[in-house]
Amino acid sequence: MIIVDPRWPITLRSLRQAAGLSYRALGRQVAYSASYLCELEAGRKTPTISVAEHLDVALGAGGRLACLVIDDAASLDGDQRSRLAAGDTSSTAVDALAVILAQHRRLEDAVGSAAVVDAAAAQLAAVERLVATAAESGRIQLQHLYGQSAQLVGWLQITLGQYGAARRTLARAETAAKAAGDVDLVALVVSFRGHLAELCGRPTEAAELSRAALAGGPKVYIGERVYDTLQLARAVAQVDGRRAATETIRESDRLVAEFDVVGGDPPPWHYYRSAAFLTMERGLVHAIHASADRRAADAAISDLTAGLAALPDAQRHAEWAGDYLLALADVHAAVGAHVASVQMLDEVHAVADATGSARLRRAVRKRPANG
Repeated sequence: MIIVDPRWPITLRSLRQAAGLSYRALGRQVAYSASYLCELEAGRKTPTISVAEHLDVALGAGGRLACLVIDDAASLDGDQRSRLAAGDTSSTAVDALAVILAQHRRLEDAVGSAAVVDAAAAQLAAVERLVATAAESGRIQLQHLYGQSAQLVGWLQITLGQYGAARRTLARAETAAKAAGDVDLVALVVSFRGHLAELCGRPTEAAELSRAALAGGPKVYIGERVYDTLQLARAVAQVDGRRAATETIRESDRLVAEFDVVGGDPPPWHYYRSAAFLTMERGLVHAIHASADRRAADAAISDLTAGLAALPDAQRHAEWAGDYLLALADVHAAVGAHVASVQMLDEVHAVADATGSARLRRAVRKRPANG
């Protein structure tokens, strides 16, 4: 399926205007109607790779447009494509679907959730059809892939603010992960349910789900256990205060020490659980009481700043990284560092533009420091 970088329409407009061409004049060169080109620039039509390549040639763009139009199955060979088209349920076909899933995960970092969600949902539907037709011997592998795919779609729906849909999708993911017998994947999905509860303002439920995720013990990837402990600490801090969360934070520090030793080879669905990511998560715990406790504010600024600085560039500008930038902006504002707060909000705005995130744009507009 084709995934289009949200910067594609504005890039086309900039190139056309720089060339001094009207829609009609450009249309004559590429044999497209002026109305079609207008729809492309407005983002109401989705370009194919061929369309992007023709426009690149006409505008002398050197591939700038084509590189923003991505075929999520581009790395598959002819045999893999044929097997998927035929509804094959062999391990070769499942491996090909796993390649596309990994591509969706990475593309979300680059182009944002809105650009990826339709392709990810289409893949989820395709895997669901395969599960229904698979022989018993191959069903477990497909159930596992279905659980991973549903978890990703649920996450994308959360990011887009589609909380009801996310709740239903994550329930399907949990059922599939349990059917596949993967304790780690089950814990991941339950953890995401906890994250959703936190976003919905239900810290008691978030705490219960975080504890449920942690119940998997050592069978769960260490980076996930660190995250769930920090998610639990946030929930406890919101319900009972920062002091009550202290012991949970200490437990997360103990797990981080373990993560530093054995956390270097995560399952693919934990690819982002890095030391930098976990440092930012700890910063979010401190940020809860930043407005009332200067030590908490300083700790939040230290952790969020260090974590963001340590992210690889591909993740530093991801849509989800914008949420940590927002948190850092809020803490700076809480301690009166308004210049630093505005700088962070400017970065969030840049992330929103790069990923097409309406949610991040709304969040920036709501911050007083942006005025």
